[in-house]
Amino acid sequence: MKSISAQDLKNQSKGKNEFLLDVRKPDEHQVCRIEGAALIPLDSLEAKATEIPKDRPVYVYCRSGNRSRQAIQRLESLGFENLVNIDGGIVEYEKCGGAVVRLRRGLPLMQQVQVVAGTLILIGTLLAWLVHPAFLILTGFVGTGLAFAGLTGFCGMAQLLGRMPWNRTQKSCPNPQEALS
Repeated sequence: MKSISAQDLKNQSKGKNEFLLDVRKPDEHQVCRIEGAALIPLDSLEAKATEIPKDRPVYVYCRSGNRSRQAIQRLESLGFENLVNIDGGIVEYEKCGGAVVRLRRGLPLMQQVQVVAGTLILIGTLLAWLVHPAFLILTGFVGTGLAFAGLTGFCGMAQLLGRMPWNRTQKSCPNPQEALS
């Protein structure tokens, strides 16, 4: 698997020949992305593989490099050859001074879920200890919801948080076809 350091990518002159592919989730992409990157989340990669050019280098990134390596393996199994993993992902790219586009400040949706779930569990535990044991129902409810989300892939809390005003943004993720031009 070919790879490039974030520093080398930053120092490399950008040409129209490269295709930047972000395989993170849409909410992560909305927070921060490398300019000109096309968004095709890892979980829909096979379905949208036709939107990725085979005739030019494809630089693949995620947050830290794990999902991008998985994406490259999947794309190689589909016949793609000119794939390059960006080591360290967007985190390293931004650390070394690479230019990123910040569309909004804030936490990605799944981190918001973790904060809310953890806070509810803490509150429920404290209330059960200080007020009445019946407050353990709250911690049980949140724990059951998290287990359900893990087993089914559906997270009601994420759906709810996604509708909150601070998570509403205009459709700002580029279409992969736009990244080709």
